[in-house]
Amino acid sequence: MAFGVSSVALMSVVGCTNAPVRSVSPGMCRVDVLHSHGDEPKDLGGGLIRRDTSFASFSTDEHYVDVTDCRSGEQRTLMRRGNFGEDDRPFDHSVNVDKVLIAFQDRDTSNPLAYLEALAEEQGVAVQSDVTSEEECGCRAYYPELRGGKSSYHIVDAR
Repeated sequence: MAFGVSSVALMSVVGCTNAPVRSVSPGMCRVDVLHSHGDEPKDLGGGLIRRDTSFASFSTDEHYVDVTDCRSGEQRTLMRRGNFGEDDRPFDHSVNVDKVLIAFQDRDTSNPLAYLEALAEEQGVAVQSDVTSEEECGCRAYYPELRGGKSSYHIVDAR
Protein backbone atom coordinates (compact mmCIF):
# COMPACT_ATOMS: atom_id res chain seq x y z
CA MET A 1 0.00 0.00 0.00
CA ALA A 2 1.44 3.35 -0.97
CA PHE A 3 0.69 6.17 1.40
CA GLY A 4 0.02 9.74 0.40
CA VAL A 5 2.77 11.78 2.03
CA SER A 6 5.94 10.94 3.94
CA SER A 7 8.05 13.44 5.81
CA VAL A 8 10.43 13.43 2.82
CA ALA A 9 7.56 14.61 0.61
CA LEU A 10 6.21 16.87 3.35
CA MET A 11 9.40 18.92 3.28
CA SER A 12 9.26 19.29 -0.51
CA VAL A 13 5.70 20.64 -0.27
CA VAL A 14 7.04 23.77 1.41
CA GLY A 15 10.18 24.44 -0.62
CA CYS A 16 13.76 24.96 0.46
CA THR A 17 16.28 27.76 0.35
CA ASN A 18 19.77 27.23 -1.02
CA ALA A 19 21.71 27.77 2.21
CA PRO A 20 22.80 24.74 4.25
CA VAL A 21 22.01 24.96 7.93
CA ARG A 22 24.90 24.83 10.40
CA SER A 23 22.87 23.89 13.47
CA VAL A 24 19.25 22.94 13.85
CA SER A 25 17.14 22.47 16.95
CA PRO A 26 14.32 19.88 16.87
CA GLY A 27 11.77 22.69 17.17
CA MET A 28 12.99 24.12 13.86
CA CYS A 29 11.84 20.91 12.16
CA ARG A 30 8.18 21.46 12.96
CA VAL A 31 6.08 22.08 9.84
CA ASP A 32 2.62 23.65 9.67
CA VAL A 33 1.45 24.58 6.19
CA LEU A 34 -1.91 24.61 4.46
CA HIS A 35 -2.55 20.84 4.26
CA SER A 36 0.50 19.36 5.99
CA HIS A 37 1.74 19.10 9.54
CA GLY A 38 4.94 17.63 10.94
CA ASP A 39 5.61 17.41 14.67
CA GLU A 40 8.98 18.10 16.22
CA PRO A 41 11.12 14.96 15.69
CA LYS A 42 12.03 12.72 18.61
CA ASP A 43 15.37 11.00 19.15
CA LEU A 44 14.91 7.21 19.36
CA GLY A 45 18.61 6.56 20.01
CA GLY A 46 21.09 4.67 17.87
CA GLY A 47 20.88 7.13 14.97
CA LEU A 48 17.09 6.82 14.64
CA ILE A 49 14.49 9.57 14.75
CA ARG A 50 10.69 9.53 14.85
CA ARG A 51 8.34 12.12 13.44
CA ASP A 52 4.55 12.22 13.41
CA THR A 53 3.12 13.77 10.25
CA SER A 54 -0.29 14.38 8.76
CA PHE A 55 -1.81 15.47 5.48
CA ALA A 56 -5.38 16.59 4.88
CA SER A 57 -7.30 17.67 1.81
CA PHE A 58 -10.86 17.67 0.58
CA SER A 59 -10.95 13.87 0.19
CA THR A 60 -8.29 12.59 2.55
CA ASP A 61 -7.10 12.84 6.14
CA GLU A 62 -3.92 10.84 6.79
CA HIS A 63 -1.76 10.49 9.92
CA TYR A 64 1.63 8.77 9.90
CA VAL A 65 4.59 7.92 12.07
CA ASP A 66 7.92 8.10 10.24
CA VAL A 67 11.02 6.38 11.63
CA THR A 68 14.25 7.33 9.87
CA ASP A 69 17.72 5.82 10.12
CA CYS A 70 19.94 8.88 9.89
CA ARG A 71 22.95 6.79 8.86
CA SER A 72 21.40 5.23 5.74
CA GLY A 73 18.49 7.56 4.98
CA GLU A 74 16.12 4.60 5.13
CA GLN A 75 12.67 5.44 6.39
CA ARG A 76 9.68 3.38 7.48
CA THR A 77 6.26 5.02 7.56
CA LEU A 78 3.53 3.51 9.71
CA MET A 79 -0.06 4.45 8.87
CA ARG A 80 -1.72 5.58 12.10
CA ARG A 81 -5.15 6.58 10.81
CA GLY A 82 -6.82 7.99 7.76
CA ASN A 83 -8.76 7.41 4.62
CA PHE A 84 -7.57 7.52 1.04
CA GLY A 85 -10.08 9.25 -1.19
CA GLU A 86 -13.84 9.25 -1.30
CA ASP A 87 -14.35 5.47 -1.72
CA ASP A 88 -12.14 4.28 1.12
CA ARG A 89 -13.42 3.75 4.62
CA PRO A 90 -11.74 5.63 7.42
CA PHE A 91 -9.62 3.52 9.75
CA ASP A 92 -7.72 4.06 12.95
CA HIS A 93 -4.72 1.87 13.81
CA SER A 94 -3.48 4.25 16.52
CA VAL A 95 -3.65 1.65 19.30
CA ASN A 96 -1.69 -0.87 17.23
CA VAL A 97 0.87 1.72 16.12
CA ASP A 98 1.38 2.69 19.77
CA LYS A 99 1.96 -1.00 20.64
CA VAL A 100 4.55 -1.22 17.86
CA LEU A 101 6.37 1.90 19.08
CA ILE A 102 6.37 0.70 22.71
CA ALA A 103 7.81 -2.69 21.72
CA PHE A 104 10.32 -0.97 19.42
CA GLN A 105 11.79 0.95 22.38
CA ASP A 106 13.16 -2.35 23.73
CA ARG A 107 14.93 -3.27 20.49
CA ASP A 108 18.23 -5.10 20.61
CA THR A 109 18.96 -5.68 16.97
CA SER A 110 21.46 -4.81 14.28
CA ASN A 111 18.61 -4.09 11.83
CA PRO A 112 16.13 -1.88 13.68
CA LEU A 113 13.99 -0.96 10.67
CA ALA A 114 13.45 -4.62 9.75
CA TYR A 115 12.48 -5.22 13.37
CA LEU A 116 10.05 -2.28 13.21
CA GLU A 117 8.47 -3.78 10.08
CA ALA A 118 8.10 -7.17 11.78
CA LEU A 119 6.44 -5.57 14.80
CA ALA A 120 4.08 -3.63 12.54
CA GLU A 121 3.18 -6.78 10.62
CA GLU A 122 2.36 -8.58 13.90
CA GLN A 123 -0.02 -5.73 14.77
CA GLY A 124 -1.60 -5.47 11.29
CA VAL A 125 -0.13 -2.03 10.64
CA ALA A 126 0.77 -1.15 7.04
CA VAL A 127 4.37 0.03 6.47
CA GLN A 128 5.85 1.95 3.58
CA SER A 129 9.61 1.88 2.91
CA ASP A 130 11.53 4.79 1.46
CA VAL A 131 15.13 5.93 1.16
CA THR A 132 16.16 9.54 0.94
CA SER A 133 19.40 10.93 -0.43
CA GLU A 134 18.80 14.16 1.50
CA GLU A 135 19.50 14.68 5.18
CA GLU A 136 16.30 14.91 7.26
CA CYS A 137 15.83 17.91 9.54
CA GLY A 138 15.54 15.66 12.62
CA CYS A 139 18.75 13.89 11.66
CA ARG A 140 20.48 17.26 11.34
CA ALA A 141 19.22 18.20 14.82
CA TYR A 142 20.13 14.96 16.61
CA TYR A 143 22.75 13.20 14.44
CA PRO A 144 24.53 15.68 12.14
CA GLU A 145 27.62 13.47 12.14
CA LEU A 146 25.65 10.69 10.39
CA ARG A 147 24.88 12.63 7.18
CA GLY A 148 27.44 10.67 5.18
CA GLY A 149 26.95 11.10 1.42
CA LYS A 150 23.43 12.53 1.68
CA SER A 151 22.91 16.14 0.62
CA SER A 152 22.84 18.57 3.53
CA TYR A 153 19.53 19.62 5.09
CA HIS A 154 18.39 23.07 3.98
CA ILE A 155 16.17 25.50 5.84
CA VAL A 156 12.53 25.10 4.92
CA ASP A 157 11.04 28.48 4.14
CA ALA A 158 7.24 28.44 4.45
CA ARG A 159 6.84 32.15 3.80
